[in-house]
Amino acid sequence: MKTSIRPIIENVLLGVLFTFFTLAAFNTWRSTGQIQMLLLAIQEALLIGLIITRRNTTDISRSWLDAVIALAGTAAPLLQRAGGWHHPLMMQVGIGVQIVGLVISIIAVASLGRSFGILAANRGVKTNGLYRLVRHPLYGSYLFSYLGFLLGNASLLNLLVIIFSIAFQYLRTKAEEQVLLRDPTYQTYIQKVRYRFIPFLI
Repeated sequence: MKTSIRPIIENVLLGVLFTFFTLAAFNTWRSTGQIQMLLLAIQEALLIGLIITRRNTTDISRSWLDAVIALAGTAAPLLQRAGGWHHPLMMQVGIGVQIVGLVISIIAVASLGRSFGILAANRGVKTNGLYRLVRHPLYGSYLFSYLGFLLGNASLLNLLVIIFSIAFQYLRTKAEEQVLLRDPTYQTYIQKVRYRFIPFLI
């Protein structure tokens, strides 16, 4: 298979996979009326266009462990389930926090552009937009989304899923930075922007 065709096929397959994720969350919203599932669907839908049109790379991790981490980190949040214990006030707070996460996600996606990827790779060092503040703003937005969802759908399952998801997102950043640090531009960038997810915190 020609190298010019393979990335296109990979991008289309990933786009189909994320479409499935988006529809699953959307259908859950339709059946439960949970606005937080609609927000989750919107957040996943944002990535579909980027996946299909993302730019190619010549520097990508070849580690099978990095691939497993990337796939697990991508799929794990979709195991969250509406339901569990919830209080009307906590539900509203949770929706608010999730909306904050969604807004950050939209801005992060706009800053990232066609450099989005699943597997650790260098598709161009980003230093604009939210990347002036943190090195991984999209993953930072996920933290808000996870917390917001949990506040409105408190259950042991959701708590475990979110702990698992955060752990794998952290491992994804480590894998990505290991690749990016081979680029002198990123070596300079990482000295200027020290926080990974949330300014002045982590």
